[in-house]
Amino acid sequence: TWSWQKDAIPGTGDPRLDDPLVQARIQKAIETALPAKGYPQVTSGPSDFTVSYHIAIQRKLDAHTIYRGYGPYRGWYGAGGTQSVIDDYELGTLLVDFISPKTNTVIWRGKAQSRLYEIKSPQERQERVQAAVDELLAQFPPK
Repeated sequence: TWSWQKDAIPGTGDPRLDDPLVQARIQKAIETALPAKGYPQVTSGPSDFTVSYHIAIQRKLDAHTIYRGYGPYRGWYGAGGTQSVIDDYELGTLLVDFISPKTNTVIWRGKAQSRLYEIKSPQERQERVQAAVDELLAQFPPK
């Protein structure tokens, strides 16, 4: 069995992450995925482990150089060249910690990362969060 860690999820200072709707989506995804794996949630009394999560957004740069070769083209020889492309994007990270209630130490941590895209509908947002949680929990329990 599991329950939520009693400590409040600390604010990140980023309004996109501190949004109550984002928090609710993550909690709903975890509350759906763990029982599906055979770990029921308890709301009162002791549990085998408690769950907490942390989220973050990082700005990333990815640089690529594309090389165009030198060689024949329709009877002509042409010179190649290079082109550099810089991709600026945001990377979202979700960490989920399973904590021993007896020792208050992390006994397992899962991580999911993905590029962030603008998603319009609330249903699409929930589906994306659920997919990230499902991917993260696919490694639990450790073998």
